[in-house]
Amino acid sequence: MSIAKKITLAFVVILAMVATIGVVLLLESSRQSDTTTTMESRTLRSAIVAEEMKLSVTQVQQWLTDISATRGQNGLDDGLEKADQYAKLFAEQLEEMKKLNPEDQERLLELKTSFDIYYEFGTKMAKAFVTGGHEAGNQLMGEFDQRAEKLNKAVDAFREEKVQQITKAVSEIQDSIEMSNQMMIIFFVIVLVISGGIAYWLSRSIILPLRKLNQTALVIAKGKLDQPVNIRSRDEVGQLGEAFEKMRCNLQELIHEVRKTADEVVASASELSAGAEQTAASAKEISTSIDEIKEGAMKQQRGSNESAASMSEMKDGIEMVASSAASVAELSIVMTELANKGNETVHQVASQMEQINEQTQKTSMVIRQLDELSAQIGQILQVLDAISAQTHILALNAAIEAARAGENGKGFSIVAEEVRKLAGESRASSARIANLVEEIRAHMAVAVEAMNRNSKETESGMGVTQNASLIFADMRQVVLEVTEQIQEVSASAEQMRANTQRVNDSVGIMSKIAENTEMNVRRAVVSVGMQLSACEEVAVSANRLNGEANKLQEMVSKFEV
Repeated sequence: MSIAKKITLAFVVILAMVATIGVVLLLESSRQSDTTTTMESRTLRSAIVAEEMKLSVTQVQQWLTDISATRGQNGLDDGLEKADQYAKLFAEQLEEMKKLNPEDQERLLELKTSFDIYYEFGTKMAKAFVTGGHEAGNQLMGEFDQRAEKLNKAVDAFREEKVQQITKAVSEIQDSIEMSNQMMIIFFVIVLVISGGIAYWLSRSIILPLRKLNQTALVIAKGKLDQPVNIRSRDEVGQLGEAFEKMRCNLQELIHEVRKTADEVVASASELSAGAEQTAASAKEISTSIDEIKEGAMKQQRGSNESAASMSEMKDGIEMVASSAASVAELSIVMTELANKGNETVHQVASQMEQINEQTQKTSMVIRQLDELSAQIGQILQVLDAISAQTHILALNAAIEAARAGENGKGFSIVAEEVRKLAGESRASSARIANLVEEIRAHMAVAVEAMNRNSKETESGMGVTQNASLIFADMRQVVLEVTEQIQEVSASAEQMRANTQRVNDSVGIMSKIAENTEMNVRRAVVSVGMQLSACEEVAVSANRLNGEANKLQEMVSKFEV
């Protein structure tokens, strides 16, 4: 039952008791009022009228008796008139008495009959005094007085009866008032007892649960959430207790969740701090790796510049070889013409053979120099290949570290991918240059072999110059072969010059790639520096978050759940 219903019920009970008392008192008062009204309007009036009727009887007796003294002489005969007036007044009073006491019609009728006989006898007596004198009148006066006395007694009896009724009514009113007072006291005591019981019941059902609820609220205010709210009531206080219990359970669950979240925040802050430190360390390692990549790119650029210089020197040597081969070809033509002349030019042939031997030695020397330069180019290409491989490895390491860094390492991952692509292109260019150098060395080996054969043939021709006439035909054949070999050497020299040009272009591309690599590495260094600063800020934020989480744990630990 709700508090409003309880209070309403209590007031209804109290009002019902008060209303009952009021109704009883009202009924009793109404009854007393009716009794008083009846007494005032009937009984008391009847007694007054009875007194007036007695007075009228007395006045009739008095006026009729006075005639005995005056005997109607000297104009003193108005007694009959006065008596008649009072007789009429008695009749009127009797009619009023009949109206006031309809239940006494018979008695009043007898009283009227008696009065009529009394008045008639009195009139007879008065007339006797007037006509017969005292003797005649005195004979009737005694009976007249008896009749008057009897009539007065009847009126007095009637009056006394009404007076007794008045006394009885007054006594009843007094008894009713006394009973009303007693009932008032009894009802007042009952109302006080019931009101006290209702007050005690309301106190037990409202004040005690509120007191318990207040104590529980004080306990909850101290942070103790492990004590349930035990209020068993179906009113608003019980609903409030249920709401307090739900609030306590929700607070308990909330504190559990907050404590759990605080622990998770502390753990996450520690992990974030550790991750930030690890990321900073990784960024430092990436910075170191990028410095190594930068150093390697600078070495690669220097190597490219050295390769370009070496290729330029090799180009000059190859041009020299081409020029010498052209000269040898012209000399071969001259030798062919001299061979046609035969013996006439033997001495000239010997002289030309010496020149050919010298040119062959020079050519052999140039070819050896070219072979040495080709070997140096191979060594440079090996260095470039090693640099490309190291650049590729460093790019892979940088990509791995960028992947570890997550969102902060995206820019660096793109740079690392570009570095890896440049390293692959550099490695491919080095491979192409190595292939071209191998082809050049192969052609140079053929040329060296041809030059060696030419040198041997030249020495053999010088040894048998005295027998030139005998073996001139063979020498002509040899000269033809030498001419063909020289033409081949000239073609090979032209091809070597073209290949050298391609190698020089590749070296230029490698130099540009090295420059781009160095530029990208510088950008990566700037990005890594920014990432390192961000990691340091993250570490500071993680430490601050860890401190706030510890404060949250201290605040939550004040609650007992």
